Amino acid sequence: MAQNMTAERGRGIEVRKAAVKPRRMSLKQRKEQERAGKIEQLTQTREALKKRLTEISEEIEAISVPQLEGETINHRLYGEGRIEEQKHDVLTIRYGNTVRRQKLPVLLTGGTATVDDEEAMRSCSRLIILQKERSSIESKIQMNWHGLDVLLNPPVRSRRAR
Repeated sequence: MAQNMTAERGRGIEVRKAAVKPRRMSLKQRKEQERAGKIEQLTQTREALKKRLTEISEEIEAISVPQLEGETINHRLYGEGRIEEQKHDVLTIRYGNTVRRQKLPVLLTGGTATVDDEEAMRSCSRLIILQKERSSIESKIQMNWHGLDVLLNPPVRSRRAR
């Protein structure tokens, strides 16, 4: 290991220090360091995604599904109907002589149907947005887990494959 001597001047006193050249890392050490960095990055990303997923789930729980039993609904295909029954987010709607069961948030936010209750329209729109975001984050978490799995459990290579 080569060491160079350098002189520093401080308050009239000459001090000699040995300047040490940093050791070069081997290729294996550099790859291991990169791998550790990627693992750390993926772990932090996963934690941030899990935190956001929790926030979204709490917000979805806080939004109450509007009660629309007895309301009039205007459907693009079926025309005007009356909501006869509602169980959570499933509506039973009578359009003339036809009775249909339809899911509430999708029905009101896809432009398929409307009701006069503005608050119901807003809460259904917010529910759909949050559900889509939750689904997106869940798939990102799955991809993150796969990436971590590959880094933590690398495939075993046989000598012949090299």
